[in-house]
Amino acid sequence: MKTKRILKLMIAAAIAAVLLLSFSACGDEKETTQSADLSDADIQVLMEQVAASEQEKQYTGLPDQVFATAEVFGVDRDDDKGTAYVRLSTAEYVTLKDRSYLMAGSEGEAIIKFKYSENGPKLSKVEWSADGSEHDPWMNENFPEKYLEKAGRFEAYGKDGRSRLSERLDKEAEKAMSVPVEKELELTIDQDKGTYEIVKTKESGSPENDDYKFETETVEQGKLSEV
Repeated sequence: MKTKRILKLMIAAAIAAVLLLSFSACGDEKETTQSADLSDADIQVLMEQVAASEQEKQYTGLPDQVFATAEVFGVDRDDDKGTAYVRLSTAEYVTLKDRSYLMAGSEGEAIIKFKYSENGPKLSKVEWSADGSEHDPWMNENFPEKYLEKAGRFEAYGKDGRSRLSERLDKEAEKAMSVPVEKELELTIDQDKGTYEIVKTKESGSPENDDYKFETETVEQGKLSEV
């Protein structure tokens, strides 16, 4: 009888060990499937949706495209819901003749809500950070500390004062629109009149010396119907 009891205990222990391993494996699988990481391809898909959501195409009759890019500081996941904490830049570019021009854009920290799916992330909404004096309090309240630290270390502007994210967008626009992005001249379009004007800006003096001047010079103008 004692031998049978020992045998039963050994069988029960073996079954318990198998069940424990099974539960452990299930736990590991769940942790893997619940990863918050986004691949470069996922981020690109998400940015395309953000661009369409946050930047309007305002010009008809001309090649007009919108783009978005972001510096991702961190991503959190809750089941199929994702939250990305980023510095975001969106822009609209229009091509006229052999150049593309930046027509509108926005940049700042943001929170991007999305859902995970088999076909990639699906955008839910974009929440931009507050401006001015409300910016820092908003960041402290809405960004987790570990992502807030990364955001604080990110150098948004280069030595030339130009946005690093804007430079990324220029490269994307050049690739997608197959023409260079004009960085010195500005394009204005009057759709009601059907005209365009390309201008060059001139700055001189400084506010400190009270002699700052901002002037524009027309380089080219014409009718959109003749382009």
